[in-house]
Amino acid sequence: KYMYMPNNSLKKLLSPEDYQTLKKYFKENMKGMGTNGMSIEMMDNMKPLIVQQMLIANKYMEVLNKKNGESKTPLNPTMGMGAMGEGLDGYVQLEAIRQKKEVAGLETLEDQAEALFNMYPLEKQAQMLMEAVRNEKSGSDAELTNLHEIYEAQDIDKLFEVATQNMTTTEMDALLTNRNNKWMPQLEKMLAGKKHVFVAVGAGHLAGKIGILTQLRAKGYTIKPVAIQLK
Repeated sequence: KYMYMPNNSLKKLLSPEDYQTLKKYFKENMKGMGTNGMSIEMMDNMKPLIVQQMLIANKYMEVLNKKNGESKTPLNPTMGMGAMGEGLDGYVQLEAIRQKKEVAGLETLEDQAEALFNMYPLEKQAQMLMEAVRNEKSGSDAELTNLHEIYEAQDIDKLFEVATQNMTTTEMDALLTNRNNKWMPQLEKMLAGKKHVFVAVGAGHLAGKIGILTQLRAKGYTIKPVAIQLK
């Protein structure tokens, strides 16, 4: 229910010109999902933010493919991901299940969906979708390349700065602050009395004054960063 608009559609939200632009973009550019282009009609009742995330995931894979070199096998944006494209945290969860480790979540799927997909009015979501289509603002290739390079450098402070620089207070609260604060009591319970706990959260939740690491330090935990070799 969080992905769809029961009484609305992309065709209704967008102007005829924008809808045709979106339709053309998907047909010509969304070719990394195992098809020769995707039909936007298949997603007409999906919330614009869901469609935007699919678009940005496809763009991000293109950024990685260019970085890897044209001669290498192109990456598929759904590779290693579930239906919603869980990414690295989803991979970690599946690996833990495979190894028969205890698995617990910091929030429910409903809580996450509410924060991610219901924060913006549909009209605002439609605007953000078209900005990504037109290669503007946070949906631009240049911005995605910049974020990827910062991520590879493992500079979480810079990543937080860039990722949040255009956020309003309302957006910051919904996406990061409120969720971080809600997670902290659960984290403390998980860490209490256990020798090893592996916690996977989005990189944007780590840094900043409201970040998980800052809050853990304030509670007396010793934080030591461990650099990893990315291949």
